[in-house]
Amino acid sequence: MATKKKFKSKSKANGKVLANGDRVVLESRAIVVDRELTGYLEGVNQSFLDMSKLLAEVAEKKLWLYLPDPRPNSHGFKNIKDYGNYRFGKMGKSKVYELISIAALTEGPNALTEKEIRKLGPKKSAALARMEPEKRTPEVIDKATTLTFAEVDAMVQESVNEDLPEDQRTETTVMFARTVAVSVAAEMERLEAVGINMEGIRSADRSVSRVSKFWGCAVLAMRHYFAEELAGAERYMSCDTCHGEKGERPSDSRSVAGGGKICGECLSEQIKRETANATKAKVAAEKLSKAEARAGEAQAEEGKANGQSRGEDIFPDYENESQARGARHTRPART
Repeated sequence: MATKKKFKSKSKANGKVLANGDRVVLESRAIVVDRELTGYLEGVNQSFLDMSKLLAEVAEKKLWLYLPDPRPNSHGFKNIKDYGNYRFGKMGKSKVYELISIAALTEGPNALTEKEIRKLGPKKSAALARMEPEKRTPEVIDKATTLTFAEVDAMVQESVNEDLPEDQRTETTVMFARTVAVSVAAEMERLEAVGINMEGIRSADRSVSRVSKFWGCAVLAMRHYFAEELAGAERYMSCDTCHGEKGERPSDSRSVAGGGKICGECLSEQIKRETANATKAKVAAEKLSKAEARAGEAQAEEGKANGQSRGEDIFPDYENESQARGARHTRPART
């Protein structure tokens, strides 16, 4: 009777057949990594870079294969996306892939230091990870630290577009959310659903999404039909006199005394008022000066008239005061 050959239990990971010993090592490491990731989510470890390295390890070594799946009617995690959806919940796969990409910044040409990555933060770092390593020069990194995330994302997209055919280049997109009444939101959704199928939108440049093109048209229409009203609103916003409060305003306004700002229209009105007030003050000053002059002349005439009257009373027999003085010093003739 032929005897059966005994084979060691083996499993596969990364396309390689693993012995039992290797499997035990990976299972142990998977449990440790999963525990550390759980600690990060619970706020115990707040280093996004450490989180990124752990996720990169899970993806590279396919550690999700060695983790128990507690979900009902499930037979284990299928891939890193499946594991990420379970472990991260609402953050979803995009967050997982962003974190994984950050770990790659510390490797290869123009590798970033951990200090640089922490200074950039998770969002900027994930954006820069999309750029070719050769283009991530120290000058680019220094510039990225001074820009907003949206500006960094646009800079990276521009770099990516340089290597793509013109018809495949895309513009950076961002989430744009506003809180409006339900009725308004419903009408906007209905309008968008129809508008994105207009001929000029559905058949135009495909490097921009139809939703972006539709709302771009809506913005242009708003600017065209309400140009005059928008110009008035900009003047109102940029002017402390119009707006009624001081603060930082658009650059087209002019500074005035006290640190406030005033629009050209209000400045012109203010100059007119000040000119009119100055003219009134000048006229009033001239009238006052003339009145004072007339009063002085009248007072002088009155004084002169009073002097002549006193002379006539004191020296009635002489023509003037001089004759009276001469007569006073003349001795009378002796008889």
